[in-house]
Amino acid sequence: MYTHVSLSSVFSTSVTPRHLNVFDNCNISFYSASLDKKLSNLKSLMIKRILRIELSDSYRAIDRYRAWLFHLVGCISVCLPMNIGDEFLRTQGKSCHRFFTKERERLDSKLRWLINKKFKRSIVGIVPIQYSLDSVRKPGNSTSGNSFGSLGRDSLVNSAPYVVDPSSFPTNSSPSPMISIFPNSFPPQVPSSLSTVRDGWFLNLSSCVIPHNVQCFLQLGNNFALSFNNKNRIIFDCIKGIESGTLRMPLNRRMDVINQSIPIMKNIVSSPVFTSDIHKCLAVLESDTRSFLTAHPSVVFTLADKGNVTVAMDRDVYRDRMTELLGDSDTYVPIKRDPTKKLTTALRSMLTGWKTRGHIKDSEYKALYCSDGSLPRAYGLPKIHKPDCPLRIIVSSVGSPLHSLATFLHKKLFKTIPRADSYMKNSF
Repeated sequence: MYTHVSLSSVFSTSVTPRHLNVFDNCNISFYSASLDKKLSNLKSLMIKRILRIELSDSYRAIDRYRAWLFHLVGCISVCLPMNIGDEFLRTQGKSCHRFFTKERERLDSKLRWLINKKFKRSIVGIVPIQYSLDSVRKPGNSTSGNSFGSLGRDSLVNSAPYVVDPSSFPTNSSPSPMISIFPNSFPPQVPSSLSTVRDGWFLNLSSCVIPHNVQCFLQLGNNFALSFNNKNRIIFDCIKGIESGTLRMPLNRRMDVINQSIPIMKNIVSSPVFTSDIHKCLAVLESDTRSFLTAHPSVVFTLADKGNVTVAMDRDVYRDRMTELLGDSDTYVPIKRDPTKKLTTALRSMLTGWKTRGHIKDSEYKALYCSDGSLPRAYGLPKIHKPDCPLRIIVSSVGSPLHSLATFLHKKLFKTIPRADSYMKNSF
């Protein structure tokens, strides 16, 4: 029997049926909070496993009864004439369908009630946050009149779900009012970013009309992690990484690493695939976006100079603007040949001299030497906060012959040069 309410939603909300309340009513507490959390996880895991066993047993019973039912239908078809047998089965089918619909509605109602009950209990269990302004007032900053420490008047008087009396702000002689934050008064949940284009997340500067679902996917940015269900590819990459990392290790150490990695890869193989609604929605959006990019090669997507905004531009416009910027003869000069070979030769000669004189170790020599690097690459980021959205040139030296050397020298100089008196690690 199938219900409209997914059983996965029941498992995800940790709803406990009444006959399994014996686990929740187990009042065992530990001094350590980590042990209490571990016990709670064990209870939840035990309840889920018992429910899965019960569901598996119910499925086997239903399958067995279905086989008996097919056997009875065959016997009835043999004993009765065809027209009488068909009428009998049609009448019984209508009766069974009414019973099925009634039971499904009953189970849906019960599952919804259990989920809502669990949600209400979790909300009621949250204790309102209460604190005094004295706890955030910094000593020595009090002046005559009102003093708020690190909280200003504007940050307190707003529509947030907490209570504060503006007329009784603390002074040097008056007690501090109490601020109470009530979780039940928070605004409703905002729409999902998978179905709504956020303000300031995506900007279309191209001449192409981009579908809504493609905008929803691209606004997530290039650092958004997508689910990956290709287990063969994951295992292959893991094996490559392990073999590459243990290539120069001693044999006994290498075998220890491989033996410890085998159970991890077995867990990857036996782990379930991503089947939640969010992962399915992301898979559909990714497929639609790939189809759109294949059909519209004239559109290029990049990040904005500020604000982490995804920007769509016409490829020809982007190329023309970059060509115009790189054509500035006061800043850039064309060269006749690729200087990579000359740079790598000079780098090898310099590193060999440092190694011979004992300035660097053999491991540092191998880390700094680059035999087949590529030249730094330039790209442009649109300045969407300025008129006409001009491009800002960024030169990426990652992978270039001198990138490792520049990083090495930067670390050495940073440790050697003393910090200024005005140095501040974090201004927040």
